Amino acid sequence: MKYWILLCRVTGAAIVLCSLLLASNSLAQQNPNVGLTNPQLQALDQFLDSHPQISADLKKNPGLVNDASYLKNHAALADFLRKHPQIRQEISQNPGAIMKQVKGQEGQEIRPTEVRAFNDFLDLHPAIANDLRKDPMLGVNGGYLQSHAELSNFFRSHPAVYAEYSRDPAAFMSADRALETREQGGVGPQPHMQAALRHLKEAKKELESAGQDKGGHRRNAISLTDKAEAEVEAGMQYAIQHAQKD
Repeated sequence: MKYWILLCRVTGAAIVLCSLLLASNSLAQQNPNVGLTNPQLQALDQFLDSHPQISADLKKNPGLVNDASYLKNHAALADFLRKHPQIRQEISQNPGAIMKQVKGQEGQEIRPTEVRAFNDFLDLHPAIANDLRKDPMLGVNGGYLQSHAELSNFFRSHPAVYAEYSRDPAAFMSADRALETREQGGVGPQPHMQAALRHLKEAKKELESAGQDKGGHRRNAISLTDKAEAEVEAGMQYAIQHAQKD
């Protein structure tokens, strides 16, 4: 009798365990745990953009990432996965879902409102602008953000901009360059005029932060700064209209 009771208990436990495993497997199939972060997804997307044949192959058959023969014949992919172990782990476990994620990212458009806001920020921070235009991935690099509080604070106060930027830094900065080109009317950058405008804006902020009016001179200085900003902007617009370089 004890034997049968024990057998029933063991059998019941086995049934429950199997049910849990089946349920877990079903949930995994329905909701794959795609663990790539935006920077990782961007790195993979950039690699695929620079290797169109591999990109085409993986979009047709994502399982090729686990094909030893394919990896042997495509050293660039093997090397990329070796250098990015987390990406390798995720795409090896769920290649189809990862490639869908890449495809989904390609189909999303960057909103001009966010590009405009970021472009205005970069105009006031030329060193950061220069860094990001050389290497867009710095904008999602924790170490860079930590050492550039202005950028970190801007992203924190503009979450929509950061969401767009982090989704595809290279594409976002490409949109920024396109905006710059449109505004410059094809005449190229005007670094001296832009620097003058930036310094005037910074000077106005300092004047506005002063505690006393200094006999009315502070107020007059703010008014003159506003006029100077307007003249610089008018000059930049004139250069665009008449194709004059800085």
